[in-house]
Amino acid sequence: MNLWNPFDRMKSKQEKNYLNIMYFKTLLNVCIQMFEYKNTPNSLFNDYIEQYLLCNGNCGIVEIEGELTPVIGGRCGEINPYSLGNSYTWACPDYSGTFEDGKDGAIIRNNSTESPDLDILQYTHLFTECDISIENNVTWSRLAPLMLAHDEKTKHALETAFENIKNGKPDTVVSENIIPELLQGNLTPPVLQLSDVKNIQNLQYLSEYRDQLLKRFFLKRGHSMQTTSKHAQTNNDEIHGLDSIAWVIPENMLKHRKEGIKKVNEIFGTNITVDFSEIWKKEKTNFVKEGEKNEMGEDKGNSDTIADNEESA
Repeated sequence: MNLWNPFDRMKSKQEKNYLNIMYFKTLLNVCIQMFEYKNTPNSLFNDYIEQYLLCNGNCGIVEIEGELTPVIGGRCGEINPYSLGNSYTWACPDYSGTFEDGKDGAIIRNNSTESPDLDILQYTHLFTECDISIENNVTWSRLAPLMLAHDEKTKHALETAFENIKNGKPDTVVSENIIPELLQGNLTPPVLQLSDVKNIQNLQYLSEYRDQLLKRFFLKRGHSMQTTSKHAQTNNDEIHGLDSIAWVIPENMLKHRKEGIKKVNEIFGTNITVDFSEIWKKEKTNFVKEGEKNEMGEDKGNSDTIADNEESA
């Protein structure tokens, strides 16, 4: 089966644009999977609720032709004491409108600052640049000598010889122009080295940097990836020291989604629920268990210390 790979035919700028789009969609898709909505009507697509929240910082839930629909827009209307509009103006290709929050529609907030996950764009850029650096290091570490030939005949002979070497075939070059070189002891044709095979060593640092980017990205979203560098030793406290920090933002995001869905249920008489998806639930369970284990270890250590002090007394 022949597979058409447009990436091989792209110019450098096109490749970078392709990587940017690919990473943005991949990271956004990962974030969309963080929360799970249940008991939603068929018209209320969960993925679009999350996509609007992550990219816009908020979204509205309104009824369009009798069906609940997530919409994207912005706050407007009368300003409350927190300088936020109590109404929401939205638009889509076929419909548009304005609703008052909590009355004929509900605003759901992405987080306490009602801001989008802008770091998705930041990490899209960083992952793209990292991949380009890796590709460049692979290219510049290839053994690709530029052979210098005095004429077309010698050039053709050398190219044929190297092609046969790649195929594992022996070859013989016969050219009168090479005889003087052989008589002078110059058995190796002149070569201009445009690359350095030692550059391949840089790949390990780029690979570790990419792992650190992944760790930082998922750390903000509740997953404390246990990646360790070969250049430093880490103990258990260092590995799990950021576990609690990893859940600050996910818990805040869940809080505001629950508040928004509560308004939806009160306005439209639905029974929708929202919670972490199964993967995030398992990760949180592991975090809680690890915390309980550490607390038990600390309590045991304190008990042993008290007992030792009593014996000494």
